Amino acid sequence: MVARILAIANLKGGVGKSTSVLMMADRLAILGYKILVLDLDPQANISYMMLGRRSIEKYAAEAKTLTQYLNDAFIHGQEGVLGSYIIREASDLEEQRKPGAGRVDLFAATPRLRFVELAAEERFAQEKGSLQAAERGFEVKLREIARHFTEYDVVMFDCPPGFTSLCRAALRVADCVISPTVPDYISILGLRDFASFGLRMARDGVDRPLKHGALLTKVEARREDMRGEIEALKADRRFRLFTTQVRQSRDAVRASERIRPDVMRNFNEKYGGLKDSVRKLGDETAAFLNLGSDKNSAD
Repeated sequence: MVARILAIANLKGGVGKSTSVLMMADRLAILGYKILVLDLDPQANISYMMLGRRSIEKYAAEAKTLTQYLNDAFIHGQEGVLGSYIIREASDLEEQRKPGAGRVDLFAATPRLRFVELAAEERFAQEKGSLQAAERGFEVKLREIARHFTEYDVVMFDCPPGFTSLCRAALRVADCVISPTVPDYISILGLRDFASFGLRMARDGVDRPLKHGALLTKVEARREDMRGEIEALKADRRFRLFTTQVRQSRDAVRASERIRPDVMRNFNEKYGGLKDSVRKLGDETAAFLNLGSDKNSAD
């Protein structure tokens, strides 16, 4: 089985990328799909959301992170056993422990990832004479990870904001990109530049087609300016606008806080008033990725 490779990416920070990854991965796993999430963001938000502080510290001490894997590979030239860096069953959802359910595994990050990335860029620049060489090195490594594990239906890259080497490499490897965005002027300006210029620059020389979707997050229905921006986005043909809208809510904050490593939650407890939106988002993501209908049809 060849996994679909999905990058969650946008130029702007603070638009809900990691929260969107959490929601998509949880729902897809309940539907029966096996998901591998790679945290490419040194802010480590998705790692913190899934694991909590104590577990991140534990896995970092055990050198069981993507940060450590890339450090070993690019700085020390050591090829570790890929599977030994991955954290299995990272989600706290009870439903993912039921027969027939999928699961969410995680390649976690720590803030040191940014310094590993910079060190790799310097090393490649010295050895290859080009900063672009680091991007290509990351591209090869991310593709190796995505193709190494035949058990996964979807490999998800949680990309950092901006346009770092790791982000560009992920965009080159991906089959599909979903860009969460807040429906305000500055966020949408960044989305449009990302769609018009960023993706074209990142994928220069890549001959595979790319599906690009946009997801509205932190929506405040009472804000007239947001309503106007949403209507304008519906006419934009540079990407497919998801019909799902994730509203601004404390429920999103609570869902993204892991209580304790040994405490599980059911779907309704975790997502509260956002549960219907998360179901719809996961279902729409499955259709966007053309995952088929051979998995569970959980409500």
